[in-house]
Amino acid sequence: NEIHDCGQCGIVGNLGGVFSRIEHNHIHHIAGKQEFWGHEIAHMLEIECVKECQRRGIKAPCWSSANTPGGDEKNAAYLEKYSPRIKML
Repeated sequence: NEIHDCGQCGIVGNLGGVFSRIEHNHIHHIAGKQEFWGHEIAHMLEIECVKECQRRGIKAPCWSSANTPGGDEKNAAYLEKYSPRIKML
């Protein structure tokens, strides 16, 4: 595959980084307009952390879209488990 001339988030896909496998591709001219901000760097780090968890056989606790089957239930369980550590806005 060849991925080019898009913003950094263009290589992630519409399902988010946890479902992306970006391997054996020719990737060039990404974020060429210097629209590269801290949130994109954080998202790239998140993707790498999830990939490392997958390599180690660990199921990463990733928020799910409400549009996916069981998404609301998964998110409710994460909120219950992690709510003492999450600052609500």
